[in-house]
Amino acid sequence: MTALERVALSDRPLVTLVLVSYNQEKYICEAVEAAFAQTYSPLAIEISDDASADSTYTIIQKMCAAYRGPHTVMCSRNPVNLGISAHVNLVSQRATGELIVGCAGDDISVPHRVERIVDAYLRSGRRSHYFYSMVRAMSESGELQGVYQSPGAGAAQSKLRSGLANYPLAIGASQAWTKHFVNAFAPMHRGVWAEDQIFGFRGRLLGPVGFIDEALVNYRSGSGIANSEIRFTLKRYLRNQLNVLAMYRQRVTDAFAVKERILGLVILAKLAFLTGFFPLSPLFSVLRRWKRVRRR
Repeated sequence: MTALERVALSDRPLVTLVLVSYNQEKYICEAVEAAFAQTYSPLAIEISDDASADSTYTIIQKMCAAYRGPHTVMCSRNPVNLGISAHVNLVSQRATGELIVGCAGDDISVPHRVERIVDAYLRSGRRSHYFYSMVRAMSESGELQGVYQSPGAGAAQSKLRSGLANYPLAIGASQAWTKHFVNAFAPMHRGVWAEDQIFGFRGRLLGPVGFIDEALVNYRSGSGIANSEIRFTLKRYLRNQLNVLAMYRQRVTDAFAVKERILGLVILAKLAFLTGFFPLSPLFSVLRRWKRVRRR
């Protein structure tokens, strides 16, 4: 190895790939194999199970014990179920890498995913602290489909738009963030249902967001918590509305945490409106659904 090559290698940041799982015994093997197959080094792989009731963690333990490769591998299981946001809080705080790449137990990262994210990070001069990519849709059975991104991605260039957006900036499974990103904010409130609604806005608060225009994750639909085919019920609708309020409360807190006071007040105004509208929102939702049925 030449002196130039040694300098280049020493500049490569340690990355922690965190794979979080919960009751995904049907898919976890593929997700773990994809983590092991990453081409980037140095890479620490942390697989964290959120108290699965099925055999997910048993499979993880066996695969980690059998692993022979260049990466550092560790696995753990939470004693009780924390939920998505609290679980991501935990693994982010525990991660030792300069960069943290997120994975879910039912999705598949392409082998060069971490390589591409590190390239984008270094090209930014280490100034970007949040990254996301396109994803490729994958059916529950594993059939690959089209490439897409979150409908909230259009807000990425504006702090205001990303703070007021109803949709997350990125598909959660495509996210990566820095250790500085973790240390810049307090852990997410327990009422926050999903970290992707928060992380994109946090990333934009810290500076330019890094986007990789390539599908780096095969994103499985129909197997996770967010399944669009779930039947509508009033209880579920009200729970979702409470999640929206929790999302905006967190964004207000985050804006004030980095001294973006005017932006925080604007988001607070939207939160106040949504809170006041909350008692009437189920009625308007039922009317919208009734109109859609009438048009069919």
